[in-house]
Amino acid sequence: MWLSKNTTGKTSGRRVFSKGIAVCCCLVFLCLFGLYRCHVHHTASTGLPSDEEMIANFQAHRADFEELVRQYRTFTSATLFANWDGRADIKEKMRRVGIGRISETTYRWYPDPYSIKTAQEDDKRIHNKDFTMYVSAKYWEIVVKPEPENKYRSARLIHANKDVRLSAVWKDFVHIPEVPRIENGSLVGRPYVVPSKNFPDTKYYEKENVYIQQKHRRVLPSLNTIPENWKVYECVYRQLEPQWFLEMCNGR
Repeated sequence: MWLSKNTTGKTSGRRVFSKGIAVCCCLVFLCLFGLYRCHVHHTASTGLPSDEEMIANFQAHRADFEELVRQYRTFTSATLFANWDGRADIKEKMRRVGIGRISETTYRWYPDPYSIKTAQEDDKRIHNKDFTMYVSAKYWEIVVKPEPENKYRSARLIHANKDVRLSAVWKDFVHIPEVPRIENGSLVGRPYVVPSKNFPDTKYYEKENVYIQQKHRRVLPSLNTIPENWKVYECVYRQLEPQWFLEMCNGR
């Protein structure tokens, strides 16, 4: 009888001890999860240079930024691939400003960029395989990448739509050759002719009998923190001047 009572007591003790461990583990997990969520939402502010630091450098070297972009736009793709920044004067400007590389994006901006006529003319050139305007950097949206690269590019945990991913995040300067529209917190892209209404962000223009796609990119008051619901491969912007922007990209 004594042995039976003793065994029962030990069993109850083990159960109480196990429950205590489980409760402690839960509390530790909740604390760690809370700290993790906090880390996820504030990673950008601790991992990348602040907007203010980048803007200060831009303002201190404004003339050099403008001149480098102007020089880049005088080249065509044929000469760009022949190491356009190999000249001593360009190298010196880039070193002085803290720029590692200048390159184009996939966005092209022609004069009168928001007219349907401009979009139709561009579509006609594509069908006629006339790429004269495509190879001219004059019409490209340009990215100015600061250096050192490891300072402006980093791996970060991104929390969006109840999902957490490890992504490559970076910040650059962007120059657009025309003045873009900023409406309701979005950079309004220029119109593109598309074959049908099945493309996203598409509207039919009855007078011109054409389907037009117009993409929008988010413009935020600050890029110092991770944006809410930041999509994979999405870039967000902060406008510095009518044609100059800071850009932060979620590159996965």
